Amino acid sequence: MTDLDARVIDLLRNAGAHLDQRIAVHTERCETFDAVKRALPGPTPDADGWICTPSSTPTRWRGEPPAEPILAAELALDAHRSVHVRHTGSAWLVTTIAEHPHDASEGTRCLGDELSLRSTLEDGHRPRGLDRPRLVYRRFWRLASRGPEDASLDVLQPWIARFAGWSEDTKEIA
Repeated sequence: MTDLDARVIDLLRNAGAHLDQRIAVHTERCETFDAVKRALPGPTPDADGWICTPSSTPTRWRGEPPAEPILAAELALDAHRSVHVRHTGSAWLVTTIAEHPHDASEGTRCLGDELSLRSTLEDGHRPRGLDRPRLVYRRFWRLASRGPEDASLDVLQPWIARFAGWSEDTKEIA
């Protein structure tokens, strides 16, 4: 590692980046909403997120899936896992994203950081105690290629982000 590499790594760490993360991603295609319900993990006491259905704007989601189909949803299951549901028009994609911060043998090696975005949740659907809730995401970058002129230069590209929970922090993280 060169002195420049060490300085860049220090800059990333100081900016809140988590180096050498391991991320496992599993996506299941579901043809019916009943299949979506089966693909979702069982009840997780700390799970919290948001959901959008045909009859509702995004609202807070905790617990069991609704009776009507999900158009889009994100649920933080715990500190290291989340599930994302997207309706694609003809089917649903249920994606589970798991961080393995201490297991170098699991998942794809990447760099991770956090960002925070404004929520559009209406008053009645906000997490308790949060006046201006923000969506917190963990964003991951993976090695794309080596630089064309310098084979020792690593090029990172955005790869995936997972919903990590709620915050009332009023400043932009990213």
